[in-house]
Amino acid sequence: MLKSLAPNSSIAVLGSGISGLTFSFFLNRLRPDVKIHIFEKSKQVGGWIRSEEHETFHFEKGPRTLRGTNTGTLMLLDLLTKIGANDKVLGLHKDSLANKKYLLSPFSDVHGNNAKLLQVPQDFSSFVKFMFDPLSKDLILGLLKEPWQPKLKYSDESVDHFFNRRFATKLSENIVSAIVHGIYAGDVKKLSVKAIFPRLPEMEQESGSIIRHMFAKFRKRKNVSPKVDPFLTDYENLIGTSLSFKNVSLFLKNFPMLSFRGGLQKLPIALKNHLSQLENVKFHFDSKIRNITLENGKVKLADHDQVYPVDHVRSTINTNELAKIISPVIPSSSTKKSVFKSKANSPELVKCLSWLHYTNILMCNIYIPKHVSKSITGFGYLVPQSMSSQASKLLGVIFDSDIETAMTANFTEANITAINNSSASPKQLQKLSDQFVNNDLPKYTKLTLMLGGHFLKSEADIPGSAESRHAVKSILSNHLNIDLDEFASLPDFKMEITKIPNCIPQYEVGYLDLKRKVQNAVSKEFNDQISFGGMAFGDGVGIPDCVQNAFKDSATLSGN
Repeated sequence: MLKSLAPNSSIAVLGSGISGLTFSFFLNRLRPDVKIHIFEKSKQVGGWIRSEEHETFHFEKGPRTLRGTNTGTLMLLDLLTKIGANDKVLGLHKDSLANKKYLLSPFSDVHGNNAKLLQVPQDFSSFVKFMFDPLSKDLILGLLKEPWQPKLKYSDESVDHFFNRRFATKLSENIVSAIVHGIYAGDVKKLSVKAIFPRLPEMEQESGSIIRHMFAKFRKRKNVSPKVDPFLTDYENLIGTSLSFKNVSLFLKNFPMLSFRGGLQKLPIALKNHLSQLENVKFHFDSKIRNITLENGKVKLADHDQVYPVDHVRSTINTNELAKIISPVIPSSSTKKSVFKSKANSPELVKCLSWLHYTNILMCNIYIPKHVSKSITGFGYLVPQSMSSQASKLLGVIFDSDIETAMTANFTEANITAINNSSASPKQLQKLSDQFVNNDLPKYTKLTLMLGGHFLKSEADIPGSAESRHAVKSILSNHLNIDLDEFASLPDFKMEITKIPNCIPQYEVGYLDLKRKVQNAVSKEFNDQISFGGMAFGDGVGIPDCVQNAFKDSATLSGN
């Protein structure tokens, strides 16, 4: 359980990704008396958000968008407004062609390929095509059966088991697995439904059926005004807001995805630039923390040849790596220059932190300096687990050039003034948002392919460059009818393959119990002087999830 910090305390933040930076920003706003040390093992901020700049374009080596209408997104937009970076925010309108999303289906396409791209329903026509595609086989029957399936005792189970039990079809293997691939790069047969889709088992317990619960909620919605998220109320009371959250929420309903001009890493860089100007915030780059111990009421971090005693440690880093630096370290008697004492500390905490598994991703970025017709326009497509044998361990493909061309700057000062207007009606906000529908064709082609994930059992299984290039060429030829060799000789053509090991934590069955064990171990072994943000033991793997968790815990630590 988090304890509030005493006056003039000090805190160490491990990691300068979006979680560590937003946590530091919020805590400084709430408690400017607290000294904040941010330790980063690399030379730059951003964590897994990494935008690699080239002369005329950039590659995203990690996340590139964040969800539009979301509590964490609203907090982040307000934060960016406060530091003067709101004009860099870009939005993708829901009516833009680039908002179309697809799944890889086993049915042959017009080119005779053994797989085609099936659009996720956006209108009646696409809904009919989706429901009658082989990928959705038995889905209608499963939806009809679900209300009559028996309710079981509330317990943890895999996503796959839950959907098969409730819908009695291959819904999990064919459709749900594709969604999970896009978020967690994980296996639906191992991931916990209570951890990643918590509302679904809750609906079953409350109404006995997912379908019945949704119908009941729909009927009630007509007579119930929308509730304000209590986290937003707390945020307004504690931090203060530059935005009308109510109006911005209505406006953002038309923008399912947001990004940042010049690449998403510009966002954490903007935060770093702001925090660097504050007297009570200090960055430590190229950090090599070797040990963390609790001594005399202080948590001591040994970084290089210096020891930093602090009152609290906020970790946003990989838990397996954290386990290594809180393991017992026993210098030999001949090591006179040791800067820390040996302690047989944290056996249970080390064990729990080491248990969490992470997936390995192979990412391929491609830039072609001309527009190449793909026959479809959209955000990209995801691959169901049932199609993995035909897709070379592919998780999904992102059409970066379609997205970037369709993105518009919709949070300029003039637009914020219009959105914040207290007299602005929903129709006026809708009219304002409709100005940002952009269906221009891109003048270049940029794609990102994500492979591996749970299909790679360990980092050693990540294929080499030659094998990866062959797989990528085959995928693009079969799925999009693009022959990469045709464009390889063009000036500025670029193809980069990046190994990203141990990047996304897997919330497998038993994860919630593990989270409780970690909290108990921290309480017992570190007197609640360590807390966790980021993706591992926060509130989710998405950027908005990390931001909301950062605010929530900073508020608790500040004593509010």
